[in-house]
Amino acid sequence: MEIEYTICQIQSGEISLAAKTHRRLDGDPRLEVRLTRGRVTWRLLNLVDGTPETLVGMPRRNHVDFYFLYENLKSLLAGFPRPTVPANPDLRLSAVSSAGTERQGGKRVRIVVPVHRYPLLSVELHVVQAPSFSATGIEPYMHMDVESTPTGLYGGETFEIHFGIQANFEITGPFSGSMSSALIQMQPDVYATVHSDMRYL
Repeated sequence: MEIEYTICQIQSGEISLAAKTHRRLDGDPRLEVRLTRGRVTWRLLNLVDGTPETLVGMPRRNHVDFYFLYENLKSLLAGFPRPTVPANPDLRLSAVSSAGTERQGGKRVRIVVPVHRYPLLSVELHVVQAPSFSATGIEPYMHMDVESTPTGLYGGETFEIHFGIQANFEITGPFSGSMSSALIQMQPDVYATVHSDMRYL
């Protein structure tokens, strides 16, 4: 399914390695969601932009983030597979606010509505762009909130649903594949809970 924006960024030493794509900048970010026995996999595709850059100033945070426009939520939900188990309210953890700036001197984030945070089984990031790398997130969580979009890209303020992956990322080596992607895996009841929460936004 089509999404609006994906960005994955890992800091390694003094170099920041990124993979991203934005629909408003001629990109084609997409999300695949697959249900298999015992887990649900979200796969972010078409991460074609991004070059390594030397860090200046404060270190950046390692992160995986992706966004849907709020106005597209109803049609996007039709592309999500129907959960196979009930939602579990006990899996809804307290939200972590992303209001403020992502780093000193960085772009300001204006959170509108925090939703929840959810435990994940795993998150992996595989980047083709040189220097290619793979990274694995330790103790990952996914948080969901509603934020305002950058006005410059949209001609004014609109709203988007933001998913952010929190984890301690470790680079596990170079990546020899042909396509950059991020893989996010969760238990079926976590997926059912996220799906339910999206329906009531």
